[in-house]
Formats: sequence, C-alpha cells, structure tokens
Amino acid sequence: MYLNNSFSSDKLGGLVLIIGENNTGKSNLLKALGCFSEHLDEFKENCTPNYLGFEDTITHLGLCIEEKIGKDEKSENKASIEIEHDKISYSLAPETEQLKSVCFKVLNNLDPETSIQEDFKNKLNRTSNADSLLKLFNEILRYQDNEKSNDIKEQFKKDLTTFKTRLKQELEKIQKELRRYLNNADSLQPLIETICDEGTTLKGMQENLEQFKQLANEYTDQINRSNWNRINPPTFPTINLKEPILSSHVDYESIENILEDYPLNKIEYFLHSKLAQVIYYKPTTSFSSKDLMTTPDDLTKSKFFNLLFNAVNKNAFEEIKNAYIKAKDKSEAYLNQAGRKYEKLINEEISKHFNQMYFQNKNEDLYYEFDFKLDSQKVSLSLFKRNKKGGEEVLELDHQSEGFRWYFDLFFNLLCSPKIAPNSIVLMDETGSNLSVPTRIEYRNFLKKLGQEKGVTFVISTHDPFLVDADHLDELRILSLDENLRNVSINYFSSVSPNDSDSLKHIKKALGVEKRHLIGSKCVFVEGISDYNYLSAFKLLYEKEKEKSLSMVFLPINGLGKGNLSNEEQKKIWKEEMEKKLKILDKEEPNTTLLVDGDDKGQLCEEINEKLENKLKLLKLTDCKSIKFNNEKLSKDIEGVFSKSDYQRFDLENKRNSGHIAYTSALKNDVLLNPHLIEKETKENFYKLLEWLQKELQKEPQEKRK
Repeated sequence: MYLNNSFSSDKLGGLVLIIGENNTGKSNLLKALGCFSEHLDEFKENCTPNYLGFEDTITHLGLCIEEKIGKDEKSENKASIEIEHDKISYSLAPETEQLKSVCFKVLNNLDPETSIQEDFKNKLNRTSNADSLLKLFNEILRYQDNEKSNDIKEQFKKDLTTFKTRLKQELEKIQKELRRYLNNADSLQPLIETICDEGTTLKGMQENLEQFKQLANEYTDQINRSNWNRINPPTFPTINLKEPILSSHVDYESIENILEDYPLNKIEYFLHSKLAQVIYYKPTTSFSSKDLMTTPDDLTKSKFFNLLFNAVNKNAFEEIKNAYIKAKDKSEAYLNQAGRKYEKLINEEISKHFNQMYFQNKNEDLYYEFDFKLDSQKVSLSLFKRNKKGGEEVLELDHQSEGFRWYFDLFFNLLCSPKIAPNSIVLMDETGSNLSVPTRIEYRNFLKKLGQEKGVTFVISTHDPFLVDADHLDELRILSLDENLRNVSINYFSSVSPNDSDSLKHIKKALGVEKRHLIGSKCVFVEGISDYNYLSAFKLLYEKEKEKSLSMVFLPINGLGKGNLSNEEQKKIWKEEMEKKLKILDKEEPNTTLLVDGDDKGQLCEEINEKLENKLKLLKLTDCKSIKFNNEKLSKDIEGVFSKSDYQRFDLENKRNSGHIAYTSALKNDVLLNPHLIEKETKENFYKLLEWLQKELQKEPQEKRK
C-alpha cells in the first residue's frame, strides 16, 4: 500500500484514510502497519495466521521509503524493514543513507538542551552528497568529543573543588596541632589559603604543599622529639588527583571506515534513518477535571502527570519527591522552589506547543496557559484562557467543547510525546466517531494540516463519510473484497477502471452512502487525476488568498481513453467508447459539466456531445480566452496553464509517465504548503480559469432537445 509522498526531503506528512465495507479488514491493515512500531518482536505472536489451513503460512511484511528525482522510476535512496515469519531484516541504500542513520544515532547522544542537535539534524536533512556527509559526520564527532571533553573537565573541576575543601580541613588540623607548642604556627595560614584557593592549579598545589610540608617539619624540629608522632610523615596529606589527558580527535577519511566502527547491527540505528517511527495511537483515557489534580502520595500513579512529566523532564518525579521530603523535614521553601521550576518548564515546553498546534500558528489574540502548583496536600495543573490585553478566564476541562477536549486528549496522550518526530506514522482506528459532525470535520482538517507542518502521517481507518474531503480524495485507500470473498485489494482514488466514469463508485460503496453525502457543491468533471489535482490545489489556494468561496468541486472521469486518432479504425472504436462514457455520465449526473482539453480528443468529444443533443455542458480549456498559455505547443493542455518557468521547474512535461499521478498529488500538497514558490503568472492563469468556470456553472443549463 502506497502511503504518502512529498517534495520536501525532511518532512513527509499529511492524512491517509483507509475506508471499506464491513469485514474488509481495515483494522487488520492498521495492525499490519503497527507491526513496525517499537513492538517488532510481537509480530510472530500477533500476526501469524492460526486458522484452519493457514497454520504454515509464511507471513511477509515490508515498510519502505524511497527518494526519487523528478518522476523518474529510478530510486535514488531506499530504506526498508522486512518481517518474514519471525525474522526481521532491514536495509539502507546507498551508503550515504547508512551514514545518515549513524549520524542521527550519534546526534541523539548529544546534549538535547542545546540547539546544536537540531542544527545538525537540519544540515543532515539537506545533505545527500557523500563528501559533504563525511565532513558533516566528522564535524558531529568533533563536537561530541568536545562535549565529552567539556564534561570531563567539568567533572575534574568539581572533584578538584571537593578535594581542596577536604585538604584544607586536613592542613588546618596540622596547623592547630602545631599551635599547641609554637606561637608562630599561624605563618602556615597564607600557604593553606594559596594551596586551597579556587584559582590554584594542580601544579601550584603540589609546589605549595611541598613548602607547607618543609615548613611544618622545621617547626617540629623546634618541638620535643616525643611530639613528632603527632605529625607523622607517612600520614601527611598527598595529592592523588590527576588531571585527565584528553585524546585529540582524528577525522574519518571514508564512509567504509565509519560503517566498520559504527556497524548498523541494531534496529535502533536503522529507525533513526528517514524511515518512520510507527506509533499505534490507542487512547485509553479521556481526561477530566479530576485527572488534573492528585495527592503527593498518588502522584506517580497518575496517568496524566506521568504523560506530563515525561514530556517535560524524566527526573521530575524524583525531584518533586525530594522537595516534599525536604519541605517536611526542613523548609516549605524547597516545595515552592520545585513548584516554580516546573511551572516555568511546563509553560515553556507544554503551553507553547499546545497553543502552536491548537491555533496552528495563527496570530490569535487568545492563548491557553497552564499553572502548576505544589502544596502539602495536593499537586495540581490549572488551565486558563488568556488574551493579550490581560484578560483571563478559568477553564474547567469538564465544561469545555467536545472539540477542545478531543484535542486536549490527543495532545497529552500523543502530541507532546518525545516519540513524535518528522516522518513518523501515527495509526488511528475509528477515532472520533463519538463526536458531532462539525467536530469530526474540524479534527480531520486539524490532523491533515498538523501532519503536513510537522511531517507526520496520520493513518485513520474509518467508515465516516464526514472525514472524506472532496478536494482531497487522493488521501483515500479503499479496501474491497474480490468476487470470491477470499482476497482483499487496496484501491486508490486514482485507480478507477478505464471503462468506469464514476470515480466515486468505490468510495460510495465503501462508506455505504450516496454522492450527495460526499459532494455538497456543484461538480465539474475533468479528464483525469492530474487535472483534478491541479484544479483542486489552485481552488483551495484561491479561496485562502481571496477569502472567497468557490462553490465547485472537481471529479475525474479517468481520461478520454487511449487510441491513435490518426488511425481510422482506432478512431472509430475510441468514438464509440467515448459516446458510451458520456451517456453513462449524463445518466448518473444530469446537466453535468465536463471540462476537457482543447486537443483533438477534446474537439471530438465536443462533436459527440452535439450528436447526443448537448446532454452535457461541455467546456474546452481553449474556451477560456483570458488564459495566457506558456507556449503554442501546450496551448490546449492543462499543463500549459503553468508559466514557462513553473512548467520546467515542476517537470510537467511527461504526463504519461506511470509515476505522474503520484507526482501531481505531491505537487498539489506542495502548492498548498508553499504558495510563495508559485509564480504570479501561474496563479493568475488558474484563478482566471476558476472564475470563468464559476460563471459558466451559474448559467442556466441548456434545454435538452427531444
């Protein structure tokens, strides 16, 4: 099953909906994907068939990510995990991808508190050249060595400080003993201060300690020899602390040498490649107001606070426990100190991300904020809605909208988890079915946008027609049983039968609904999936930029058919097939509108429609006179609506390539996410085409001749 694609090299995200009739195996498909989660070893137990006749079946699953250049079939980079029966294997090709995987693993050992880790990851995602990767790996290792050196130096400083404190105590004991017999023993004090001064080096300590020992021995010569046992040379303090010798860094000169020293023999290494972390999201808890409050004794038993602290600081429980012990034995100030620390962390790490995801980076006047409190009887988290003018409203979770509570549960159960990272795949089974229709539509749009922004692919199995968006039918993966009810096939919106003009047929059957439940606006049928992707993308962009709704959706009829029109026999067959297709289309959609290219097939289509007494409202691309086509050759095709520069940059020339449909789907998402990359001429052309179509749809349908 093909899941997703993107032009972005570091973020592959969005929404995939798995639909199908009852008992087609939607949940089983999710479980198969779930085998690639962190519970790989459970595969044999859960996924080996145990029903009659299939006991010896060898199950085989694979998860793969590929990077390609343009629409070429050649794979540039590939990462895959395969599970066959109870054996797990994985591969990364070429060596540059293996090196990237090693780099990501090494990076995870760096201090996460610094921005350097994220900076290196961004560089890695932008780098594919072998020489550049080699330099970057050596740079990471140098930084890691420096970090280790700094840690060692820091530890040495701490050890030296501790040692000086203890040494000072020992030397002052000797001085005190000498004072019992000599008045001039105080002259040792400046030496003690010098030896134990914070700025004195280890070498300086050694030299001054020798002076102290020599002077102390001279003093003892002045005292009766019987007292010498009080300052016994064998027990005189010595410096046994040694300054660490730090090894110098040596750069690697080849990828082969790196892979020898950092062999990819653990699945954890592999999962840090671009291949996704798979997360099976099964929310077992819907949080209520009472979950946001607990007692100090029950703190570690609270699921909510476990999730909260796991996202903020893994040492939180231990630190808070110690704060309560110190508050009880010494002072309440320790509890107040811990409370302030974690309130600051929660607002920096949790409130910030909660608002960014909820408002999806819109410039909102309102924002949500959490207040964390520790007192002798309870631990609590309070929620406030505040505005930039200083207004404040206390929020009780139990009294919030179902949409907000759904997001609250999703955020704390999943989104604030450290497991979520770019290229993750999150699996959800029939989620949100208990919500109202507007809320379901809202959370569907939320997940899609969040997935695209964060590079996370949300895969949802559902039978809910309200999660289906007519402008994004390329999200659908449709399960269907064959005639013998033995095999399940996965159909895509783009895989309509060549003889079937009803592109919604499989979708309607899978969801058990009629077209009116899926398409609420006026419908314009177009030739193929590419036309659908282009026009849907620019329609959505138009509505966003112009803040004006276009009451139309596009649906493909799977092309105008294949055939060489210069061959009279093939031309005759083509015309007969096209006539049947137009008749079926008219029967299913009376007064429908069909937009075709202005090429030879489009011209013949117009002639056939006239023969059928204009049963359809047929529009040719060339009828829109306001479009400025990028060249004469493309003046009749939808690709000609793009500017010459965009046409070349997006590599739109070979529309018959087998990868073209997936390519245009990725292009559609890229246009919506990065509209600034589209030239003004391209936008204006598509906007003129859309406005022209809107006017044509508003005209009264032609009266059919009898």
